[in-house]
Amino acid sequence: MDHYLTIHQTEATVKIEVNSIEAIKKCVISGLGRSILPTFCVQKEIAQGILTDIEADLPNQPLAIYAVHHKKKWKSKNITSILDLLEEKIFIQADTKKLR
Repeated sequence: MDHYLTIHQTEATVKIEVNSIEAIKKCVISGLGRSILPTFCVQKEIAQGILTDIEADLPNQPLAIYAVHHKKKWKSKNITSILDLLEEKIFIQADTKKLR
């Protein structure tokens, strides 16, 4: 959001940080401001006309993904599969530790 405001030379007078997408949507629906949310989170509200999407020309931002587990604990097949997938498909920089 800060990047969007900077690009458009706009300044937010009040910032609210909320850790729940549902709470963010309720704030926007109540007219408290704007938010940047993934499309899949607001598809229903957009289809119902409750929210409106605004095209934002934003660059793709890198996403940090962390997988944390106790190395001495048993891992289920599902946990092992997701760790393998992360290791194979997600770019891991050479200077970071392996996921296991």
